[in-house]
Amino acid sequence: MDTDWNVLDDVIARLAAGSPERSHSLKIVIFDETDLNYARRVHARYPGTDLFLQTGNPNVTSMDTPDLAASLLTRYEWLIDQVSVSDDLNNVRVLPQLHTLVWGNKRGV
Repeated sequence: MDTDWNVLDDVIARLAAGSPERSHSLKIVIFDETDLNYARRVHARYPGTDLFLQTGNPNVTSMDTPDLAASLLTRYEWLIDQVSVSDDLNNVRVLPQLHTLVWGNKRGV
């Protein structure tokens, strides 16, 4: 994925200049170390923007919810471990894909 930093800079600047009663945040889905490094760059570029990191689901065809859930929880634990030892990501929020943990890859739920 390529990020148009000029466009994102403009969007973040407009959001930051808005009403103080309204907040903004970014969510980045993390599949691997490359994504985590990208999140580091985003967080450094926009330090005043809340950042949420969410584990990605690389297996979108499996309908076996227990095995899928176990795999996602392992990925979630990896992401928590990476963030917890990272000085530059110590104030981000790490989230699982709750809908995938509950329903797997079912559509329409």
